[in-house]
Amino acid sequence: MNNAEVMNLMQRSWGSHPLPISILRLWLGATWVYAGWYKATDSGFLTKGANGYIGSQLAAISTTSPLHFAVQKMVEHADLFGLLAMVSEFAIGLATLTGFMLVYATVGGLLMSLTLWLTLSWTVSPYFLGSDIAYVIMWAVLLGSIFKKSGRLRLPDFSERREVLALAIVGGLSIIGVIAGKN
Repeated sequence: MNNAEVMNLMQRSWGSHPLPISILRLWLGATWVYAGWYKATDSGFLTKGANGYIGSQLAAISTTSPLHFAVQKMVEHADLFGLLAMVSEFAIGLATLTGFMLVYATVGGLLMSLTLWLTLSWTVSPYFLGSDIAYVIMWAVLLGSIFKKSGRLRLPDFSERREVLALAIVGGLSIIGVIAGKN
């Protein structure tokens, strides 16, 4: 896939949505890239004993979350889950902004927001003060607009070289973002 094909794909992807959905997509994509960048540049996020360490955050919610059984296991492997969250946020944000694997990015964003709501934001009261539930709804609206536009959800089957290349590009950019943030 050459640069002209990539730009054409991105233009078609952005031009196919009404303005409100494009604004929503821009917000979600930029927010997820920023979240990944924020974690990547936070020297304490993956440093045991530091303020903001992912393991401490997970331990703090391990008894109050409805997913406490899973969170308790995550505490044991906090660095791995922290790194996974960081790379996932970059990948979801970049895919949302570029349009590569947009359905997967939207489902990933929806599931990640739902997980954050059921873990980190669960004890926020009243519920509307926590932002994660709003992100669940925003991702659901974006997914619904993709479904409505196409009449069905078309998931890539990776049978075409460009689909594999798009996945590799998003993955590579996500890893570069994590590495750049740590430097």
